[in-house]
Amino acid sequence: MEAGLIFDEYDKYTDNSLLQNFRLRDCMGIGQCEEEGLNVADMVSLLNGHIKDGYRFNPISPISPENKDHWRINPRFEVQTHCVVFVVDANVMHSGNHVAYDRKISEIQDAVKRLCVPSVLILTKADVLCQEVQKDITNMFRSVKVREAVIKASEEFNIPLASIHPVWNYEDSIEISWKRNIPLLLALRQITQYAKGKIDAFNEHSYRYKHKLWQE
Repeated sequence: MEAGLIFDEYDKYTDNSLLQNFRLRDCMGIGQCEEEGLNVADMVSLLNGHIKDGYRFNPISPISPENKDHWRINPRFEVQTHCVVFVVDANVMHSGNHVAYDRKISEIQDAVKRLCVPSVLILTKADVLCQEVQKDITNMFRSVKVREAVIKASEEFNIPLASIHPVWNYEDSIEISWKRNIPLLLALRQITQYAKGKIDAFNEHSYRYKHKLWQE
């Protein structure tokens, strides 16, 4: 969610194990001002599945149907977004944001809700924000600083508290701890549940529509 490069490529990640039926897609961050980060129009195109892999984002010039190489004309449901995951630095959220940043978040959330796409927010670097969490991951949900960042994120992104997940930052750690992984695994479980709910709703709607046609 921090300001990134002016151009950033849209990438797809797949897994060949337990999550082989899921696709994780990474795109440009929102940025700290109107001239930086993901363009809101591009976000809408992403949600609807119009953008193909490899597209390079331009904050001041969103993609259009004229881009034959990366624009998908009639996207199937399979390539649309089934759950949006916002990834935010807990320190940035705790310290506050710029007005343009807030306005862009509001516009993106309006698009997400209009298209009925569920959303989850992951707060990274919770251990960097609070020294008590850094000492012991079990202090995560007792930390006043972490709770303040979670509440601020809920207000900024208009996302329920239950859908916001503070997690440990592995930047300076070479050992993986199962305790530190639990918050991230809880977030992943909720993401997959939300995505499945979106898919189930689509399948139910398709079934009712076909059944109606059959009756007529």
